[in-house]
Formats: sequence, structure tokens, C-alpha cells
Amino acid sequence: MTAALAVILAASQAWSVDIATSPRPATLSEVVALVLEKNPAAAEAASRSREAEAALGQARLSSLPRLEADAAATRGDNPVYVFSTLLEQRRFSPNDFNVGFLNSPGYMNDYQGQVKMVAPLFTAFEASSREKMGSLALEGARAAEDSLRQSLRLQAIRGFLAVLAARALSDELRAREASSEKEILEARRLKAKGLVLGSDYYAATAILGELKAWGRRVDGELSSAELKLWLLAGAEAGEFKAAGALGSGAYDLPPMREMVAAAVRERGEARRAALAEASAGVDRRRVQMSLLPRVGGFGTFETDTWNFQSGPSNRLVGLQASMPFGDPTYGARLARARAAEEAARAARSKIEQDVRAEMEGAYASYRGLVEGMPSVRESVAASSRSLEMVRPLYRNGRQSVMEVLRAEEACARMEEAWMEVLEGLHGGYARLLLIEGRLDAKAVETIDKRLR
Repeated sequence: MTAALAVILAASQAWSVDIATSPRPATLSEVVALVLEKNPAAAEAASRSREAEAALGQARLSSLPRLEADAAATRGDNPVYVFSTLLEQRRFSPNDFNVGFLNSPGYMNDYQGQVKMVAPLFTAFEASSREKMGSLALEGARAAEDSLRQSLRLQAIRGFLAVLAARALSDELRAREASSEKEILEARRLKAKGLVLGSDYYAATAILGELKAWGRRVDGELSSAELKLWLLAGAEAGEFKAAGALGSGAYDLPPMREMVAAAVRERGEARRAALAEASAGVDRRRVQMSLLPRVGGFGTFETDTWNFQSGPSNRLVGLQASMPFGDPTYGARLARARAAEEAARAARSKIEQDVRAEMEGAYASYRGLVEGMPSVRESVAASSRSLEMVRPLYRNGRQSVMEVLRAEEACARMEEAWMEVLEGLHGGYARLLLIEGRLDAKAVETIDKRLR
């Protein structure tokens, strides 16, 4: 009884250790969330968006009145300085007109405090242009952040799919390897009795060796795919295990023209190109209006004292206008701004053309893959039927063991082809959504459901 309890306790401890050290299963949505949370590029893009938002706030606040405070302590015997300081301190008297005093007044102290307000009233649309360009820059930063996050989602999806495909193929190869080894053992027994040709036996053994080598290679590819996924997610090796399997259901797609139109409108690169063109237009209009006058208001409050007990004050308010005349750089600046706007417009057209071509190519490839799925599925079923048929023929001596191993290998080859199709099915759909600018969290959930 004591020995039985000891065995049970040891088994329970071993089981608990295995559970504690085994990686937790993680769905596609969970892995994508980890990638977006821990990827440094995503953090940088978010900071750039906040930077652009702060810059826009700065541009908006720059048109508000500005208040300044100044303080100064001076001491001097310059006759002009002394004469003006006495006036500002309200201490000027008839005796100060004495010629001797005017020529050699001696040292004079002055402690001055000033508060000044400057209010821009009309800036030749400079302030509104800065605000508009800041708003466009913020939109561009957010579009860049969104594009990066979508790209990271695609990387995570492809990495996740690669793990599932490699794992499924590894399991298939192990099953084929185990089944083939049984057939080889039986053939070895029959060969010893002279019922199996030696050439067939050795050919079958060679096929088994190829299956084993293939399986080890796929195991290595699986380990590599898992390591890449962990690294992308910022996780420790073995922290989680990709959960799920590659589903075979195709995704519904809208007509190509709708997806092309959406891609031209929503793709990150196209959006940023449109914003760059709009910003260039704002800059060109700003340059055009740079010859308009600028008007601002100001007001000052000043105190002057020599002993901090008396502080007479002075006040001054006014308007100030300035207007450039004969600016020799105006023509060159305007030509430069116009050329920049034309370049931005051309760049936008080029990007839209590239996006359109990319979407049309990806759409056609995806449709071709979906249309070819029934043929691959039939080939997988045919290879399985071939194996089922050749085994009894071999048992009855009407086929060689080499044919059985060839059928096993054919099943594995078709399973590999099927995994490639399924990986392309989900990965191709994700790529279409990326080109369309719609690979968001909801899209990830849609793909995740097909993998469970």
C-alpha cells in the first residue's frame, strides 16, 4: 500500500511539473495582440502620432496672445542714461538742468519691471496654414501608425500559419513514417522466407529513409517558425504554443472593382500620398499670400524704481503692421512650392497605380487558389484511396512493398500540397485585406475563427 501511494505521488508530481513547464496555447488573436503590444516599431509609431498631435496643438496655440515679463537692474553714469532714468522714475527736478550735473551726473541705479502682451491679429494666413499643415501631418502620422500595425498583423498571421502548416505536415510525416516502418518489418520477415524480392525491400527501405529525413527537416522548419513567432511577439522561447488548425473554408470576397477602389482610397501609402499632396497645396497657398501685410497688437506695463519703495509706472498700447515690398525671393519660393505640389500629385498617382496593380494581382492569385482547391482535395483523397487499395494487394502478394511505400510517400506529398494551399488561403486573404487597408482587429478575429 505504501509503495502504491509513493508511485501515485511521484506520478502526480511529474504530471504537475510537466503542466507547469508546457507552453500555454495561444490563439491567433492573442498572438497578434502580443505582437502589437510588445513590438518596438509599433511603440515608435504611436509616439510619432503623439508628437504630431502635440505639434498641432502648438500650431493652434501660437495664434493666441502672448504675455511676457521682463526684469532688469542697471547702473551707469552716462548723461543720457541718467537723464532718461530720472524721467522714467518721476524724479526729475529743475536742479537737474544744472550744466555741471548734466555733464557729470554720477552713478544712477534703476530697477525696471515690464509686462508685455503681443497679440497677432492678421498673419497673412500664416497661422491658419500652420494649423492646417499640422492637422495633415497628424493624419499622416496616424495613417503611418495604422499601416505599420496592419503590416505587423500580417507578419503575425503569416508566422502563425507557418507554424500550423509545419506542425500538421510534421504530424502527417510521423504517421507515414510509423506506418511505413510496420510495412518494412513485415517485408523483412517475408524476405527472410524468400517471399519478397530483395531489390523491392531495399528500394522500400530507401523510401523510408527519405521519409525520415523529410520529417526531420520539417521538424526543423517547425522549430524555426516557432522561434520567429516568439521573437516577433516579444515572448520567451516556449512561452506559448500556436493553437488551432488550418481550416479549408474559403472567404467571401466582394467584386474586384470594389476592393480596388477601397485600396486606392484606404491603403496607408495612398492615404499618406493624398495627405502629402494636400500639405503641398497648403504650403503653395501660404507662399502666395506671404506678401500680404501682417497686423498685431501690443501693450506694455512698465515700472522703474531706484529704492523699491517708489514705483512709478508707464503704459503703452498700440497696433503694428508690416508688409514686405520687393521681396526678391518671392518668385523662386512660389515656383518651388508649385513644383513640390506637382511632384506630390504625381507621386500620389504613381502610388495609386501601384496599389491598383497589386490588388488586381493578389485578387487574381487568390481566386485561382480557391478555384484550384477542389482538384488538390481530390488528389489528397485519391492518394489515400491508392494507399488503401495497394495494402491488401501487397498482403495477397500481388504488389511489392516498394509500391506500398511509394503510396505512403504520395500521401505525404499530397498532404504537403494541401497544407500549402490552406496556408495560402488564409495568408492570401490577409494580404488582400492589407492591400485594401482593412486588416484590423475584426479581420484578425474572422481569420482566427477559421483556424479553430
